[in-house]
Amino acid sequence: MQHELQIEAGKNNSIRNNISLVVSAVNSGVRSLEELCTITGLRPNTILRYNKEYSLDLPELEPYRYWPDIDRMIDRGLSLSDMKKFLDNNGVNITLEGIRQYIINSGQHKIWRENRTERLPVLENILSLIERRIEDLIHQSDWPYQKAFEYINSRNYTTYSIDLLVALFRYYEETEYENKKISLSKLGIPFNLIAPAVGRIFKTVGVKPLFGNKKKRQVSRYDTEAVLRSAKLPIASVDTAYFISRSRHYVSETMRRLDIKKTRYKFPIEVNKRVTYRTASQVYEARDILEANEGEIAFLLDEKESVISDTLKYREIIEPKLIHILRILHTNKSIDKPYL
Repeated sequence: MQHELQIEAGKNNSIRNNISLVVSAVNSGVRSLEELCTITGLRPNTILRYNKEYSLDLPELEPYRYWPDIDRMIDRGLSLSDMKKFLDNNGVNITLEGIRQYIINSGQHKIWRENRTERLPVLENILSLIERRIEDLIHQSDWPYQKAFEYINSRNYTTYSIDLLVALFRYYEETEYENKKISLSKLGIPFNLIAPAVGRIFKTVGVKPLFGNKKKRQVSRYDTEAVLRSAKLPIASVDTAYFISRSRHYVSETMRRLDIKKTRYKFPIEVNKRVTYRTASQVYEARDILEANEGEIAFLLDEKESVISDTLKYREIIEPKLIHILRILHTNKSIDKPYL
């Protein structure tokens, strides 16, 4: 295939000469990027840049592979992050962009993309096999392990380790076998978990408490009126449910039944979306009553530490609004704390 040299008049003579060398070598049958570099004295990225900028339409060239470690990882179709991790572990300091540039400049980008495409189905099959194997192992495991994995799989994020959850469910199982009536608070003591945390774990996987901390309160006129008052407050149904000790379903159904128009939810400051009035109340209570630090509160509430940090950081802004909400919900102006 013959290549015509078409460069605008006035272009730098050295560029014209370099391109002439490249085109001449290709016209003579050279198809290796490495050989082109040797003949012309140009770098691989320079030749590839000329090809793109001046539309040389060079034929597909054999890559110039001069970094064996990365070359092997390209052949395997590894991701840039996996390549960097390997190089970091071997004392090679390079950025993800540096690796990407090598792949492009060595003429291996197309090959790498093809290898990545071929590798993905293989990885998906491997992951599928691993997931099925894990499921088999879970089904073969005893009840505490099954419940622990069920809890973890139901959460996008959890601070609780599998060992802690297994121990908690095993303690529950042993206590139930001995026909003991024990509160959520006592169940949580060996694991430094407060009653709401234990209750939340059990509720997530459908485990009934052995003995509730308090009897279920009957729905009253007060509850309905509280829901009515909440409609004028910029809080979510889940917040209302928490503050009046009712279920979210009850709050939603009451609003639907009475055809209540809800005020739009509005938090006093733009912050992490996981920071809600309910979360803020729980965080401030743990801080004040238990004197817990951020890490301990995150563990107690099974929440990300960044959420706890933001909640505490903006306490001066959030707390007054929260107290105001509680006063209206419970028609009690004497409330002076962001929790009940």
